[in-house]
Formats: sequence, C-alpha cells, structure tokens
Amino acid sequence: MLAGDLGLAVLTATATRMIGGMHLPRDLAAAAILVAAQVSVAAVFVRVYETRSRADFIKRP
Repeated sequence: MLAGDLGLAVLTATATRMIGGMHLPRDLAAAAILVAAQVSVAAVFVRVYETRSRADFIKRP
C-alpha cells in the first residue's frame, strides 16, 4: 500500500515536471514534502488499522 502511494506521488510529480508545471527547485522541494507527508499519514493509518484489527481478532472467542 505504501509503495503504491509513493509510486503514484512520484509519478504525479514527474508528470507535472514533464508538462512544465514545476520550474523551480522550490516546487520540487514542496512536492517532496507533500510526498513525505502523504506516506507518513498512510503509514500511521496502516499501523492503527493493523493494531485495531489484531486486537479485534484476539478478542474473538
């Protein structure tokens, strides 16, 4: 899941760069920060989901 998110974000940034939407290194840095934030949020979501589903599985008789 995280690899897919990261791949999609990199693909989007690359396509934007090829189209000509990113001209400055500042834009590339902003894209990198957004990718890092996206992957971090996804990692936290997966960790919380796995913890809850594991606890739910343990509680079942």
